[in-house]
Amino acid sequence: MTLFSFLKGFIDVPLFKNKTSMATLLFSELFLLAHFSRHFRNFARKFCDDSNKIKSRILKPN
Repeated sequence: MTLFSFLKGFIDVPLFKNKTSMATLLFSELFLLAHFSRHFRNFARKFCDDSNKIKSRILKPN
């Protein structure tokens, strides 16, 4: 379920006959997707680094 379909459920359907509002919502969806994907990449990178540290500690006990 994309953000666009999520917003479409909350906004009246006649609004989507207007091409400008549709383009605005599509742009806002792309902006939010780009913004949160950056945060997710940072989180995933940190999570992978932490899990690699844990794996190396398990595989090479001191």
